[in-house]
Amino acid sequence: MRARVNISDPLEVSADLDLARLTLFIGPNLNGKSLVLRCIYTALKGEKYNLSLSFKGVEGCEVDSEADYVLYADPYVVTYYLYDKYRKYFEYAESQEESLSELAEIGRDVRGPVESLFEFKSLIPDDDLAQALDEVDTVLEELRSELREAGHEEEYKYLLPLRVYVTRRGLEWRDAFGGMGDRVTDVTPFFYPAFVVTAAVYAYAMSKESRVVLLLDGPEAFSYPSSAYAMGRIFRHLTGRSANLYVIAVTHSWDLFAGAYRGGAEWVKVYTYRREGRKVAVEPLRDDLYIPGFSVSALLR
Repeated sequence: MRARVNISDPLEVSADLDLARLTLFIGPNLNGKSLVLRCIYTALKGEKYNLSLSFKGVEGCEVDSEADYVLYADPYVVTYYLYDKYRKYFEYAESQEESLSELAEIGRDVRGPVESLFEFKSLIPDDDLAQALDEVDTVLEELRSELREAGHEEEYKYLLPLRVYVTRRGLEWRDAFGGMGDRVTDVTPFFYPAFVVTAAVYAYAMSKESRVVLLLDGPEAFSYPSSAYAMGRIFRHLTGRSANLYVIAVTHSWDLFAGAYRGGAEWVKVYTYRREGRKVAVEPLRDDLYIPGFSVSALLR
């Protein structure tokens, strides 16, 4: 899949991108990565599920392929925490629209990402969903075996400590320490990356019969390094197993990068971003693995 980027505002970005089944955009903050991601989402054709809030489309991209389904997620979905915390007020507002209509609108807005993912999930056959969950467990067991060989199997619980399930009632969760519940206010903001993994599982399951593109802006937000690494391994594994699944992710995490890249593969591609004034250069990752804004951190330790 190829994308032609020609954005003129608020930054100038001109690039031809070969989007592999797993593509990472890496670079410093304020260098246009999210801008390009939103531009690709805007240009893609297909049934769209936007798992974010206050999304603004960006014009200036052309994509040479169509998708059956397109999903987009960014950390603003963490606002679901606010809905969960103040749910009773939103529900009251919906019954008193003449006096609290604005509050009711906020309630519908922050519920949107979870309801969109639930709608997407409802299209997936149960057998395909179960098989997708098994694929994630396969990755985790591989990592557990590697930890065992290194003498640190106890670290296994930090790989994906929280599982999130999207139900008709909203989000439900279960953690690696025996906890469970149906209110995200009872857990840390790690529910966001757990939500992202859930979206990836659903996207993989749907890709059995359809072409699915999953766009992720900062999927590792709020993640412990082990969890970010495991997430990268999960993305790599799922896209390697399905020719119909594309994951395009903006990341600021060395750990996610290390898990996803692991020496490269034919279905994995990395682009780096560098900004000078309003102009942004987008280039494939160099052989020396130099990444603007990333590699310099090793010199500052």
